[in-house]
Amino acid sequence: MEIKSDIEIVTGVLGSGKTSLINALLNVNLIPKEKVLILQEETGGREIEKRFRQNSNIIIRNISAEEPLTKEYFKYLVNLHHPHRVIIEMDGTKNLEEMLKILNGSEMKKVSKISTIYYVAEAQNFENYLKNKDSFLIPLLTYSNLILLTKCVLLRKGQWENIKLAIEDINPKAFMLRADSMGSIERVLQESHLIDRGILKKLRFKLNKILCI
Repeated sequence: MEIKSDIEIVTGVLGSGKTSLINALLNVNLIPKEKVLILQEETGGREIEKRFRQNSNIIIRNISAEEPLTKEYFKYLVNLHHPHRVIIEMDGTKNLEEMLKILNGSEMKKVSKISTIYYVAEAQNFENYLKNKDSFLIPLLTYSNLILLTKCVLLRKGQWENIKLAIEDINPKAFMLRADSMGSIERVLQESHLIDRGILKKLRFKLNKILCI
C-alpha cells in the first residue's frame, strides 16, 4: 500500500525568513528515519543547515526557471525519492493558487496531500501591504494555515494588534505567530505547541512504515 507524502508549503517574499522557518521546522519535529524532500524555488541569504544537508534522509532540490515545478516534475520527484514529507519553499513572486491547482490535481492526490501552508513576512512592511486590498498578499493570507511575522522587535506600539485584526478579517482560522528575530523562530514554534512533534507523529510514522511493507 502506497502512503501519501505530506506537503508543507512555505511562501513569502525573498528575505522574509522562509529558509529560517524550514530550519526551525526540521529542528522541532524531524524524527529519526523520516525522509524529507525539500524543493527550493528560491534561496536568499540563508541555507538549509549543514547537518540537514549532510543527512542522507533529507533531499534538497533547487527548482529553476529552466526546470520549473510542473505536476509532471513533482510526481517524478515523489516517485523517485518516496518521501514521507515534502517541503516546498516557494518563489515569493509566484501565484500560490497556481501551485495549489498543481498539487490538488487528481494525479497528485494519489501520491501526496497538502498538510500545512505557512506564510512568512517581515512585520515592519506587512501593514503597508495590507492597506492595498488588491494586493498579491490577500490570496496568500486566505490559504495559509499559519502566518509567521518576523523581526517583530521593530514594530511600533499597537502595531501588532492592528496587524492581527487585519489578518483575522481576511482569514479568521489562521494561526498567527510573531518572532522578534530570525533566531527566535524555533523557540516561537516550540512554545506555540502547533507543530506536530510528539508521540502521535512517531506512531503515525511507524504505522506508515508497516503499511508500506
